[in-house]
Amino acid sequence: MKIKLKILTPVHISSGVELSPSEYFIDKVTNELKVVNLNSLIRDSDFKKFEQTFVDKAASSRYLGEIIPDHKLLNRHVLYSIPTSPDFRAANKVNLKAFIKSGGRVYIPGSSIKGAILSALLYRALLEEKERSKISSLLTSKDKSVAKRAYDDLLDRCYKNLSENPPPEKMRFLSLFSVSDTALKKPQECLKADICHVVGARSSRPIPIMYETLRPETVFEFDLKKNRCRFSEKQILEICDDFYKKVAHKENLQQSENPYLIRLGQGSSRYAVSFLIAAEELQISEYLRRVRPPRTRKRIKDGRDIEMGFARLEILKA
Repeated sequence: MKIKLKILTPVHISSGVELSPSEYFIDKVTNELKVVNLNSLIRDSDFKKFEQTFVDKAASSRYLGEIIPDHKLLNRHVLYSIPTSPDFRAANKVNLKAFIKSGGRVYIPGSSIKGAILSALLYRALLEEKERSKISSLLTSKDKSVAKRAYDDLLDRCYKNLSENPPPEKMRFLSLFSVSDTALKKPQECLKADICHVVGARSSRPIPIMYETLRPETVFEFDLKKNRCRFSEKQILEICDDFYKKVAHKENLQQSENPYLIRLGQGSSRYAVSFLIAAEELQISEYLRRVRPPRTRKRIKDGRDIEMGFARLEILKA
């Protein structure tokens, strides 16, 4: 089944790479963030007059746009340019967390989409478990020596609730359905430089983190195929929508009733990656006492606070 994925709020999926302030600058004219090919830059004859300053300051991660004020020179060696928010431009320049890419092109890994869908399916499997007292005992086991065995037992029950075939020995949940990577896009087509404010439980002072994020309204496509899952592809999307609308409600995020909602990447929150919502509906009070709702909040600052990670799925072709 061919699926369209439309970004609703900024999404960040990490590549594990961080760009130091000495690798990018903000263009004075366009206000775009521009990532520079340093190897090309240092071979430019006009770089010679800035070379010693660059060596002295780059080690301390000083901002490239200040080290080399000649932006005409920098513009000759740009790898890609992306828009910036006013809040990003006003912030102190720190390391920028890069979005995952392949060959310099942006994509959403199928594994990220699949993990988000699996969270929703596990939620549904718990709600459909007939022996709810058993689920309660497994979720609230305090004996550390049996905790892992209890968790494995819980996953076994979830798999059996979701699968229409006997489970393979390995990769049980990966065999339920498959998701392809999305097509590749150029960074300038879909990315933006955003600043995220992280507010923890112990301090009200926000910690700034700079991200490359997918811009709202950006569209990707991927393939979804059921394998051993007892639900059809459409039912999988319905379960996903049901779960993530509840996650959005917990985060006080207003969404339309149009299907199908999903949440990806950084800022997904504990609601999306734990049994919290299922435990509330099953009234497993002991689990709720042990596993608290998320106390750390990540919000993109773009004139207002914006939740991260929400997208909408649409069936294009069955």
